[in-house]
Amino acid sequence: MKSTYIFAASLLFVSTILGGCVSNKQVTEETKPTASSIENNSPLKEEILKAEDVKLVISLLDKYSPSVLDESVLEAKDDTYKWIWFNKLQVWTSDFIRLTHAKDKLEGKAKDVIIDRLNKYFVPEESEKIFNTYFNKDSQGNYESIPTDGFGKGTSSIDADLKVLIEKNGPKVIVRVTGTEYDYFDSKNKQKNKVDVEFDLIKKDNHYYITKIEHH
Repeated sequence: MKSTYIFAASLLFVSTILGGCVSNKQVTEETKPTASSIENNSPLKEEILKAEDVKLVISLLDKYSPSVLDESVLEAKDDTYKWIWFNKLQVWTSDFIRLTHAKDKLEGKAKDVIIDRLNKYFVPEESEKIFNTYFNKDSQGNYESIPTDGFGKGTSSIDADLKVLIEKNGPKVIVRVTGTEYDYFDSKNKQKNKVDVEFDLIKKDNHYYITKIEHH
């Protein structure tokens, strides 16, 4: 529970920075910032996210990111243990994309930082696909944010009947995370929805990388 509070505080801190409301001084009657001083002192007073800003996001989210995917996860006997890794990956990726997508524009060099971090879990082609879903290159070599849905977190909605099915075929692996989601909008008539998320993997050296995520 404590780590959850710390995580929420970290996300709030990052969101505050990306919103341009930053001040490292203690607020007193003498130092209370005005609207103009906040804008002038903000590292993001321009409506563009820079490479160093992305590195800040990465550093704050790293504590909550999953480790690289290896046999210790896939060969675990406990489905819950395996689910934790794939759910953590979806939640981390969702937060990472949401926070780097917070500004209207992204500096050209910042793309390399984002791709490099995604490559820890995804093959380069999939990292590029994820990036291109949320950003579009402009005439100046920077990127514009594309209004679109957030990165899927289907595994987080599982309430019961969790199963993690793994099918191996040489270096290729298919992981299916399935379960039941309860819809509590109608307290008198609880609805059940099926959750089925497929992760296609490829093994390189001693690690596995995601080639595709599909929500069935």
